[in-house]
Amino acid sequence: MIGVFAKLAIYAAVLGAAGFSFAALGVTTAPQSVRRYLGAASLLSIVAAATAGLRILLDAVRLAGDWAAVGEPPYLSWAFDAQSGFIAAFAPGAIILFTAGLARWRVAAAIGGAVMLASFAATGHASADGAPWPARAALVVHLWGVAFWVAAPIVLWPAAWTDHAELLDRMKRFSRIATLIVPASLAAGAVLVVTLLPQLTNLVTTTYGRLIALKVVLAASAFGLGAINKVWVTQRLEINPVHGRRLLKLTLSADAILFAVALTAVAAATTLTGPTEEL
Repeated sequence: MIGVFAKLAIYAAVLGAAGFSFAALGVTTAPQSVRRYLGAASLLSIVAAATAGLRILLDAVRLAGDWAAVGEPPYLSWAFDAQSGFIAAFAPGAIILFTAGLARWRVAAAIGGAVMLASFAATGHASADGAPWPARAALVVHLWGVAFWVAAPIVLWPAAWTDHAELLDRMKRFSRIATLIVPASLAAGAVLVVTLLPQLTNLVTTTYGRLIALKVVLAASAFGLGAINKVWVTQRLEINPVHGRRLLKLTLSADAILFAVALTAVAAATTLTGPTEEL
């Protein structure tokens, strides 16, 4: 199970880092919030790099058979070579995001986050031999959308120090971007399912398929809560700020839980099994 937790950690760190960089660019213009989000993105880029290193070490342990033999040649070299394409894209993205985040360069930080996410096209099931290129492209688009959404519970949280006007501005900016991002992310997710699964019946007949189906249901539910925020909660914020903030806390809390479980399902699917495998 340590492999699942390591995969979950890198997913959370990379998605969070990219999500905060995207939020700093498009969701808020308040200088203090921009500094806060870029600082969080820089910190998470370090966490992401550390978890990526841990992932390579765990791959070496798997190849060696135990921790005692992991330092013996050529296990670490094999594990590193297997992830060389991922590292070649991930490392520059992490460096750009970390540096730009500290320097408060919003556009550069968002580019670094986007590059970090794109690096996943060079690893995992979407990059396996014979995997069609649309799967890789769809994965990148899907991850961009997910990263934008993952940061929402914190970016939109109605904290006591966030004044009403700023909160409403964030909500409206987020909703405008989500109107474009969510359909693209859902469409890309559908392409991934169609291209990676040998048959759509695998969604109910294999462990991998059932985990992915669970992730799809949970993510769709989270996006549905976003629609509720856009159509109803934002309106309540304008009419009755106190009640609106209370509702927003509820929907954002549920949103965070849904995405946490969805990411765990994906981590389990990509670590314990595969599109054509059964546990």
